Amino acid sequence: MITKLGYTLRVYRIEHDLKLKDMAEAVGISHITPSAIEHGRIRMSERLLDKLIKVYKLPSELASKLRALRVESQSYIRIPTYEDPQLQIT
Repeated sequence: MITKLGYTLRVYRIEHDLKLKDMAEAVGISHITPSAIEHGRIRMSERLLDKLIKVYKLPSELASKLRALRVESQSYIRIPTYEDPQLQIT
């Protein structure tokens, strides 16, 4: 499930003409992490968000919006189902 934060981050990344790999390198994270964040599969730390704000050179108004979306996205819980391809039952 893509969150509002993930959608917004994707828009900023595309507006800055960055691929997922480029964004990962710019903030010093694994190349698979940006996709997981954009799709809401992992939570974004405040520290990482601060790095992205600097990379995108966002004004304080947009930075505040992203911080609020990060907090909002923390409330989502992903519950796997049997139809979920990531669920492994042994």
